[in-house]
Order: sequence, then structure tokens, then C-alpha cells
Amino acid sequence: MSVQYHGVNQGFKNTPQGAYTCAFDKSSYVLTAAGLITVRLLNSTDPRFEIVSIRVDGDAKREYANRSVTARSGSFYGANKTEQSIYFTVFVRDLLNSQIIECDPSIVNVPT
Repeated sequence: MSVQYHGVNQGFKNTPQGAYTCAFDKSSYVLTAAGLITVRLLNSTDPRFEIVSIRVDGDAKREYANRSVTARSGSFYGANKTEQSIYFTVFVRDLLNSQIIECDPSIVNVPT
């Protein structure tokens, strides 16, 4: 994923002051097997950004756990036992001003 600062009201409306954009290679993902889901900041993403946490929503069966976060990546494990749509949010901090940016694609779980 990538995060970029564009200036006040120059980025996405749902980011602090509308100043940032977040981008994933897809807007949603389909999982067909259990495994580790890892999100990394692209090397081209300015070092002023760091991942601080990951939140998973919509996980009615609590199949997504074991979250692990470093400054440039985050991961969590998905058991993929129940068909469900979940949402995860990657919280990124702008080290220049301490703003937290919420970046959030969706995941569709399709058990095998």
C-alpha cells in the first residue's frame, strides 16, 4: 500500500483535513484459503509514514487474529472457515504532524 500527503483539501475527504490518499493494489480482496494477510508500505512511500495498528471489522466468527505490526508492515491471520465479508483498517501515522490516517480495503472470505 501507499500513503501520500497532498495538502489540505487536496486528498481524500475522509482523511484528516482531506490532505492524504491511501492506495492498495485492489479495493477489495477475495480469500480462498487460510493464511497470513500482510500489508506493506511500498518503498516509494515517504518514510514520514509508519503503520501503527490494524483493526478488523465484520468478523462475526472471530477468525482473524494474531495481529503484528512494524513501522512499514502489518499482518494478521485469517482462518477462512466462514463465508463472510470483513473489513480491515490500516492505521498509519504521519510522523511530521502525528496525524493518524485510516486506510481500508475490504476482504471477501470464500472458504474452500
